[in-house]
Amino acid sequence: MTSYPVLGRKGSHISVFWSIFNMGGVIGGLISFILNYNRSDVAPVNDDTYIGFMCFMSSGTVLTLAILHPNCVVWDDDSHYTNIKYSDVLTEAVEILKLFRNWKMLLMVPTAWAGTRPRPAPKTHLVRGWDPINTPRLGYGTGMRKRFI
Repeated sequence: MTSYPVLGRKGSHISVFWSIFNMGGVIGGLISFILNYNRSDVAPVNDDTYIGFMCFMSSGTVLTLAILHPNCVVWDDDSHYTNIKYSDVLTEAVEILKLFRNWKMLLMVPTAWAGTRPRPAPKTHLVRGWDPINTPRLGYGTGMRKRFI
């Protein structure tokens, strides 16, 4: 989405963007898994995990310097990318609302809602016989204390 595709290639550019975006969560999980794989105790993640995340995010920040300015973009047919003249907020809002007259766009709404809506925490305290004080917990993430003695 931060590229300059020709008119017929916009969909493929958006799909590549979302693939890379979603791989961030996969790679982030792999970093935590690899750094904590050989641990014998159940404890919160170590400092190496956070250092790995910071290195990964810093490399992504440095990669943003590789984005070309619109004046430097030349397509395969030797045409140049033109700078977009931005309109005001009201015009943009009206154009976004016009998108929802397309039936294909309306089919995407449930998928987008299911993927981005906030989800409540699981109701594990309602399970019969569950003791929140003496139950051992896995030590992943912040706020989880080691419950083993």
